[in-house]
Amino acid sequence: MTGPANADRAAWAAQAIEAFQSAAGHHAGRDTAEAISSLITALCHYADRRGISFGTILTASSDAYLSQRASEQHPYKVGDEVRIRDAAVLAPSLATLPRLGIVAALYPSAERTEQYAIRFPGELDAMPFTGPEIEPAPPFQPVRTRQGTVASLTEAEEALISTAARIQISHLHKTRPASADIHDRELLASVLGQACDLTPQEMLRQAGIKVTAAVQRELAMQAAADLGREHARTGTRPFETELETAARLADVLREKGCALPRDDPSPHELLWEYRFAFGYEKTGLHQPRPSRSQRDAASPAELAGRNFPGPAGRPLNTAAENRLAASSAHVTRALNQANGRQHR
Repeated sequence: MTGPANADRAAWAAQAIEAFQSAAGHHAGRDTAEAISSLITALCHYADRRGISFGTILTASSDAYLSQRASEQHPYKVGDEVRIRDAAVLAPSLATLPRLGIVAALYPSAERTEQYAIRFPGELDAMPFTGPEIEPAPPFQPVRTRQGTVASLTEAEEALISTAARIQISHLHKTRPASADIHDRELLASVLGQACDLTPQEMLRQAGIKVTAAVQRELAMQAAADLGREHARTGTRPFETELETAARLADVLREKGCALPRDDPSPHELLWEYRFAFGYEKTGLHQPRPSRSQRDAASPAELAGRNFPGPAGRPLNTAAENRLAASSAHVTRALNQANGRQHR
């Protein structure tokens, strides 16, 4: 069932203005812009008397208006997979982009030309394109990997990044990567590269920045866990705040030649990882620790035993997923070398 069209919404507004004019005793020939202004002012007073924030209403209204305008003007919606048309004239700096991308945002345009923000595999930021420059992408053919089946461009990109990150972390720690990961990386790079008009090697280079970010994220999470276990073993008072944890982790990672990622993982995630590791180590349990996805269902106190409360106010399902198994030892020189290789 489709919703109302914007023409219907405009007609309802006309009826509301007419009713307001009549109730206020204004004459019928009053300027429309003036009538709208008076109605909005009256609505401000109405909201005040009911404890409603009119500013919040205006923000939500503006967002809804832009969305409704965009949906009426644009044949593509957010999440659609699109392809850059062969005839599109691109700036030289964009010539090496993958040809396939995902609609990240829609923009209404007074010129009646659809405007889109398109995010391409491996790119951190979306880029502006007009409707005539893109076309529907061919359907993505599901690919069966050793980790499961990926059925979309987004799933394939995420699988490639997480797999390549696991392999890179194995190399950092001088261990042999899993053969399944080696297989999946080559398969996904080939499939994604073919879809995006890139060779497998070009696709891996394209994903390099995101792979490095995933590695740095995991190293930060592992450093938080290592610090929690160390404090539990030495009897150090556990950290209680995000700021305290982030400041200490910045020092720890700096000593290893790494930098604390700016916002991924967040200080909240780091504190959670630290506190969980502290609580689990405190019990002296010797069995393997549960994975992060298993921990999402319970607090550290519930899983690790008494004497350590779960972090207050933490939503139980926001811990990072898809953990990459690694420790943070022997990272300094290898990570710097990896960052140099991945920089484009």
